[in-house]
Amino acid sequence: MHKESLPVLLMPREVASALRVDLSTVYRWIDRGTLGAVQFGGARHTVRIPAAELVRLSAAPKPVRSHGETLASSPRGGLEDGAA
Repeated sequence: MHKESLPVLLMPREVASALRVDLSTVYRWIDRGTLGAVQFGGARHTVRIPAAELVRLSAAPKPVRSHGETLASSPRGGLEDGAA
């Protein structure tokens, strides 16, 4: 397999930083299946998220709250409830 074809894997804290959410939110999304991840072994610190998952989550339509406010404009980033 060529190096160029290998997927880019991100650490949970990198995803949390990129999406501006708490690290516990990233783990919750992984546990719920909202965010795809690869686990290496049994410990949480060995979890990696394919960069394509970050792109998919970022591009997903955001649910709209009343008065036209999107969940993404909420202070915590909008995906805490598992909506994508």
